[in-house]
Amino acid sequence: MLDQLPEGLVPAVVQDGEESRAIVYRREPEPGDVFDGPLSITTSNQGPGPDGIPGAEEVSLHGRTGYLLPLADDGVTYGQMVIWPDDQQRWVLVQWGEQVDADDVLAVAAGARAVGADEWAVLNRTLGAAATLAGEVPDAVEEVVAQGLSADGTVYQLVALVPPDYPLDQNDRRLTCFRLDVDGEIGERRCNSHGWWTRIGGSTIVHGPVSADASGVILTEMSIDGSAVDPTPIEVGIVRTSSPAPTAFFLAEVPGWCWLDVTVTDGTTDLSTMPGGPLPSSEHHAECLAGASSPSTTDGS
Repeated sequence: MLDQLPEGLVPAVVQDGEESRAIVYRREPEPGDVFDGPLSITTSNQGPGPDGIPGAEEVSLHGRTGYLLPLADDGVTYGQMVIWPDDQQRWVLVQWGEQVDADDVLAVAAGARAVGADEWAVLNRTLGAAATLAGEVPDAVEEVVAQGLSADGTVYQLVALVPPDYPLDQNDRRLTCFRLDVDGEIGERRCNSHGWWTRIGGSTIVHGPVSADASGVILTEMSIDGSAVDPTPIEVGIVRTSSPAPTAFFLAEVPGWCWLDVTVTDGTTDLSTMPGGPLPSSEHHAECLAGASSPSTTDGS
């Protein structure tokens, strides 16, 4: 593990395989694939042969001989890497895929340390791909965050699935998943950072996660070409879980809208973005396309 991280880099995800282990670090905020973080450390049973790495510079790390070489693609250098053996006959690889000097990656590698079984178990629990990407927290606590009654009398409620001991540490990145239950039927579990659109009768229910410090969201009805149908938006507040986990959501009912825009009114991180209307798999997709040339009405047409 890397204890002395460059400014702006944080642990993003860990990979625990039979032959290797890796921790990937990325910059905040977190756009894109977490596995594409610029800095990583990997331990593996596989490494250079007895002759080392041709063309690499020999360096000393943690009292052992290692090999330093640039990361390049089509002859263009885009970073640095260093690899050395540890005291357990494993190879440790640090890769930094940014425009950095060799001294920079050596300084980071010099701060690497072995992780014990208990600490690795916590890392796997809080940064493992199952928790950070799929939201597979087996002991998650279900919590009703908000509930309401649609215009046609259908009961719905937003349920959060919160890790019960969140956060275990400052790098705990387990997802709080959520679902929308409608008329007593359990909804599909979502572990995304964007909002969702659900039609109930003639109403559209929009819901999704927002950053913990958000104060509200503004919903605007849009036409398919991206222009506002009605210049008067709807502003709704934030609903939060009562557990210690800093999780927040928005939930709103709008009158049969097909296309909408969601703007977070506050908060340092905007986690809530809505699709531009029902996805092609939705039964209401064709309906919304058919009515795209005119403003929607409360009957959903």
